[in-house]
Amino acid sequence: MTAGLSDLSGDAGTGLASSGTNYLIVWKDLREGKTDIYAARLANDGEVLDLNGFAVCTTPFDQGGATVTYGDNTYLVLWRDHRSGDNDDIYAARVTPQGNLLDPDGIAVAAEPGNQWQPGIAFWGSHFLAVYEGPDPLRPANSVDRIQGVWVAFQPPSLVPTSVRWETNACKFTLRADPAFAYLIEVSTNLTDWTTLKTVAPFTSPMEVRDTNTAQAAQRFYRVKWVRE
Repeated sequence: MTAGLSDLSGDAGTGLASSGTNYLIVWKDLREGKTDIYAARLANDGEVLDLNGFAVCTTPFDQGGATVTYGDNTYLVLWRDHRSGDNDDIYAARVTPQGNLLDPDGIAVAAEPGNQWQPGIAFWGSHFLAVYEGPDPLRPANSVDRIQGVWVAFQPPSLVPTSVRWETNACKFTLRADPAFAYLIEVSTNLTDWTTLKTVAPFTSPMEVRDTNTAQAAQRFYRVKWVRE
């Protein structure tokens, strides 16, 4: 698939995805003397829209293992990245169907101690699921690599309060939200100083929250924060 995209050496290890109106192909590229991540769009009739491609990531050291999927009106490119100079990590970047790179050189998806490699990516509903091979963070002493997964989202997931009920010296409310994410529920009496009422990870929808300290202040305010893990 790289034939006709670039006449420069080193094009290998490609990934391909479709938005329905065009395709994005990604590959590791040696044109700068080390492996970087490049991409190009293809029209549905096979016309190359970005001759020679455009850089997705050109940070120091090597990058490789590029893969891509499409969802939520954007392509997401995932790759193995050695920019730390010590271990391989997993990075990602968004590319629009118009060819605009939204995250130059990418953002870290998995950067635990040890090597993360063999990345894969898929879209489900409202967010992406990245998978890779690497050490189990729950068993750091175990040298056996395992298949790890992490949700990737660029917009806060929807969260809806479904009921609020006052009881004697207590306020109880129910929330519905995306169960794939973690949330921090905070309370304040002045909208300036906030304390944690509850941390929910993972979220079980619907979730009931009960504040039993309502008698301690004339007014209480609540907020729910999405925790990007």
